[in-house]
Amino acid sequence: MASFIDPRRVLSTPLTEAMVCLQRAPFVVYAICDPVTNLPVYVGQTQNIVSRFGSHMRCWTGDQRPQRHPSISRWLATLGSSPFIDRSTLSMPQPKVPGRRGHKLIQPDPWIASHLHLYSGLPLMPKLAILDRAETRQDVMARETDWIYRFADRGDKLFNLGPHKTRVRQAWKGFARHEIRDVKPKPPQADDPRADGTCCDLADGDGQTSA
Repeated sequence: MASFIDPRRVLSTPLTEAMVCLQRAPFVVYAICDPVTNLPVYVGQTQNIVSRFGSHMRCWTGDQRPQRHPSISRWLATLGSSPFIDRSTLSMPQPKVPGRRGHKLIQPDPWIASHLHLYSGLPLMPKLAILDRAETRQDVMARETDWIYRFADRGDKLFNLGPHKTRVRQAWKGFARHEIRDVKPKPPQADDPRADGTCCDLADGDGQTSA
C-alpha cells in the first residue's frame, strides 16, 4: 500500500542518490497530497523524484511565479510562502517580491481560501507519496494513467486532469507513438496487489498514513 515519505527528506537528498535512496527503480509514479485531508491533488511520473519534486516546490517557496488558473502551482503557492499570491484574502500579511514593484497578485486557491480554519498553520508543507515503480518510460506512463483514472473514478479532484480526462492524453504528445501505443488504463490482474483498490487509499480511517 502506498505511504507518505517525508518531503524534507526528498528535498535534502542529492540528485544522484534519488534512485538508491528513494525510488529503488528507474521510474516512479508519485502523488502530491493535501497536508490536511491527505487526499491526492496531483499525480505525476518521473525519472528523478528529487529533481521533479524540487521543481514543484519552487512555487511553494516563491522562487517561481505560479499559474493564474487552477493548477498545482497555484495550490502549492497558496499553501506555501509565495509572495505572488494575494495574501490579503487569507487575512495574512503580504510579503514583498524582491526587485519587483507593482506586480499583479494572483488569487489564492479557492479551496484553501474557503477553508482557512483547516489551514490555520500556513505555510504548510504538502505531503508526497510514491505510488508505483516501473522499469521503462512506457510502463511508468501506463501506471501513471492508471492511478489518475483510479483516483478520478473515486471522486478525487486532481489538478492534472480536465473534466473529460483530456489532459492525460495531451501529456503523451511529447513521446514517440510507439512509446504510448499501449498506454491506457488496464483492469488489474488477480495477482495485482492493487486489484482490491486498497492501494488508492493514502491514509486509513483515522487519518494516519498507511504503511
